[in-house]
Amino acid sequence: MKVIFKYDLNKDVTNFLKSTKSKNNKKLTQLASEYVNRHGDDFNHETVSAFIARYQKEHSVDPENIKNKIESKWQGIQGDFFNKTEEIFNTNFKKDFITCYLTTETRCTYNIQENYFYTTMQYPDKANWLIMHEILHFYTWQEYKSKLTKLGIDDKEYNEIKEALTVLLNSEYKDLMGAEIDKGYPQHQELRAEITNWWKNYRDLDLVIEKVVKYIKK
Repeated sequence: MKVIFKYDLNKDVTNFLKSTKSKNNKKLTQLASEYVNRHGDDFNHETVSAFIARYQKEHSVDPENIKNKIESKWQGIQGDFFNKTEEIFNTNFKKDFITCYLTTETRCTYNIQENYFYTTMQYPDKANWLIMHEILHFYTWQEYKSKLTKLGIDDKEYNEIKEALTVLLNSEYKDLMGAEIDKGYPQHQELRAEITNWWKNYRDLDLVIEKVVKYIKK
């Protein structure tokens, strides 16, 4: 299992457009707000593409250079990350690779079906944490989405669960996180605290998920 890094302007635009419809944070990012100031709230692919190209030129953003920097840093922890994750989830990822597209935006989305996610070019030094955060969503989907749906967990509840589970980065991946902390969204803090305690007590993700479902449905 490995991560393949790419930059593609069309994919950058896709992330920009999708990130304006975030379920977890309705506030526009600084970049999206700058777009609105220049072009209004008509988010169309062609205008966003030109806006991103202009932004990169104005701010001397070099996607290839940043990609090489992020990829090099990730290579230093990739093996340890996947070993830890496969131990925690008690499974291997079902595909040989996953693609990480770089984006000019600070808000990063992902696409489970097409097996890719984004990391921002704005904070390359934080990339390892962001990459680990996103990949945990893929493992959670692979191992638990179908099971949780059968247990009556709807899409909103699943979103809370998969975001809350990334709290494990702060304990199980502490040696790979550097100075970063996965803080999560304000609305998920209570569940994140519960997961931290359950994991500490049981160290069994299946059991933790059972308790999460009871917590959600209480």
